[in-house]
Amino acid sequence: MKTKHIDIPVYGMKCSNCVAKVTGIIQGFAAVEHVEVSLSEQLARVVFSEPIQHPLGEIRQALAAAGYRTEKPAESDTSKSVSDPPLSAAASEPLRFKIVGMSCASCATTIEKKLNTLNGVQDVTVNLAGVFGQLKHDPQLVSAEDVYAAVAAAGFQAGPVDKMPDQEDEAARELRLVLIAAAGALPIMLLMFVPVFGERTILINAALASLVQFTAGLGFYQSAWKSLKNRAANMDLLVSLGITAAYGYSLLALSGMLGDDATVFFETSAMLILFIRFGKWLESRAKGRAGAALRKLLKLQADHAVLLVDGREEDIPASRVKPGDLLLVRAGEKIPVDAVVVEGSAAIDESMITGEAVPVDKSAGAEVTGATINRSGRLLIKAVRVGEQTVLAQIVRLVEEAQGDKAPIQRLADRVSNFFVPTIVVLSLVTFFSWYLLAASSFLFAFQMAIAVVVIACPCALGLATPTAIMVGSSVGLERGILFKQASVLEQISKLQIILLDKTGTLTSGDFTVSELVCLDACLEEQLLQFAAALESGSNHPLAKSIVAEA
Repeated sequence: MKTKHIDIPVYGMKCSNCVAKVTGIIQGFAAVEHVEVSLSEQLARVVFSEPIQHPLGEIRQALAAAGYRTEKPAESDTSKSVSDPPLSAAASEPLRFKIVGMSCASCATTIEKKLNTLNGVQDVTVNLAGVFGQLKHDPQLVSAEDVYAAVAAAGFQAGPVDKMPDQEDEAARELRLVLIAAAGALPIMLLMFVPVFGERTILINAALASLVQFTAGLGFYQSAWKSLKNRAANMDLLVSLGITAAYGYSLLALSGMLGDDATVFFETSAMLILFIRFGKWLESRAKGRAGAALRKLLKLQADHAVLLVDGREEDIPASRVKPGDLLLVRAGEKIPVDAVVVEGSAAIDESMITGEAVPVDKSAGAEVTGATINRSGRLLIKAVRVGEQTVLAQIVRLVEEAQGDKAPIQRLADRVSNFFVPTIVVLSLVTFFSWYLLAASSFLFAFQMAIAVVVIACPCALGLATPTAIMVGSSVGLERGILFKQASVLEQISKLQIILLDKTGTLTSGDFTVSELVCLDACLEEQLLQFAAALESGSNHPLAKSIVAEA
């Protein structure tokens, strides 16, 4: 019997259940002999019997009714034995978004795993230090809202970078928690050494420890619960175990259930919360400083532009400039957008792009870059690239991608950190039973040793150190005029022995000074300098300014 093959793109499948559902829908038609559904290709390969007319329209309608999108299939006879490929997924710019609620590398891994289950997501990177994520995706299959919903399902908050709390807000929140923890923990420590309230001191310590436990320490429990719901174990789970063990044991000892001579450890849980909150505050401040370089770069953009309309000058925000607009740039002003010179000539300071301190002469036909400065002259320019297409915007994007990138050593650390928390819990239990059963130590001593193992492991530098180093390194490089395109470069640069530079202009400080005066005729050097300064006093050129400054 002659057959006919048709490839039907089916968009919207997200799991094996979707594949089974689509297969069942298509197999329900009598003309269908065989069907293979590919989740990765978003494609159904259908074999129809001939001369029976294939119900292609009905299949599309049935799939649409089930919530799947289809496009026109590519048909081919079996005699050709080749089917046209389905339409390729549309390319898109990487989606960058802010994430709130991560505490360790395990949180980042949980989010990455969750996002990788979305159909249409091609590559995901979650940066713990920068608390943001970026992914490559097919916008026809998955939207930004789908991504935010998936992150929310994992127990975290996500949204556009410009609409989520920044690092300054996070640092301020952590500082408030530090102050709350200090208000409870420090008096407990003081009352340990100076029990001015006698027997009531232990009750006061219990009250203060409870205050710290369920205010500054509440976030640890919330984060630990989220991780358990996602069948993962993050660093806050370790913190929760440590502070709960110390606090719970102390409550039992206070109640008399452990005997009259049982010791309380209210200071242990309170001080542990204080120290970890203090560390998180320092971490937030470091992240904020690292992001400051990027914000400083963004501030280099011009705020306004002078638009020429029918010979009239109109002052408008630079964000309103469109390609093709004619703009006027006077001496001392910033170039609003990437453009081409239509009329005039000027010396343009391009040091923020090239590193060269000497201005470059531009005239009609030359290209100028947004955010560079017109040091002298008057230019009429025509806008070419605006918004996200400008050179400065692309530099910012490169820095963001470099900060979100993972060096090879970080990927290794992330894999190890997945097993870190369970390993610590097991080691803590082994420590307890080793001291209590094998070494015949007291329950109290064995318990203290077990808690110590958990407490020491709490500040997880394993998953945080590398992304923080990448973020700070790329930001410091940006402040020094060095652009790192990939995180792996920061790891490899330590192995460099020779660096080749195409010119020395990019290595100078950019500040010109007069180093020597040479008089060709009989004259005083002081007079020569004064004459030169008088001639150059009206110029904005860096060389002219250095002569005036020397005089």
